[in-house]
Amino acid sequence: ALLDARVRPFLRLLHKRFGTMLALYTAVEPGIFGALAMYETGVEDRFASLIAEAQKQWKGVGEDHSIVQLAELLLRYGVRRGASDIHIEPQETETVVRLRLDGLLRRIVSFSKDVHERLLLRIKVLANLATDEHAVPQDGKILYQSPDGMRVDVRVSIVPTIHGGKVVMRLLVSEEQALPLESLGLLERDRKILGE
Repeated sequence: ALLDARVRPFLRLLHKRFGTMLALYTAVEPGIFGALAMYETGVEDRFASLIAEAQKQWKGVGEDHSIVQLAELLLRYGVRRGASDIHIEPQETETVVRLRLDGLLRRIVSFSKDVHERLLLRIKVLANLATDEHAVPQDGKILYQSPDGMRVDVRVSIVPTIHGGKVVMRLLVSEEQALPLESLGLLERDRKILGE
């Protein structure tokens, strides 16, 4: 998939290199990043190492950089996968993180309750919520910019449950990043038809 359909010289170079004609598909940048994220490797390992580091730091003394990195990784991964929501759900013995992808909640990672409490605190700080309030629901907002430049409004909702605070983060792409018709890679005649 390519961002620009006007790359015929590149296709000829690939044809010479591989000896076969390749099909040309154009796509928008978020679609390409989303597809790459689906095949991204090592994310599970990165989650596992951050969670292990967070559990070690909990027992030790010092700043908790792993929780900061875990929160960043959750947001970045959710945005790159094109998730509409990130759910952090405390259960009796563990906390489960799920992404809403194409309308379905998919489990991506789970971790212990001590990591949950510190991650919940980090999210409250990012969303400017009361960190000492645990008995009432709270709503807030995080303005997040991913490393690839995508700006996302993250609506945070925290609801107390018997196992701890349940977090739902709704990922909303900023309006200024809505795609204009010209950026969809349509032919001129197709754009005219849609513009009518």
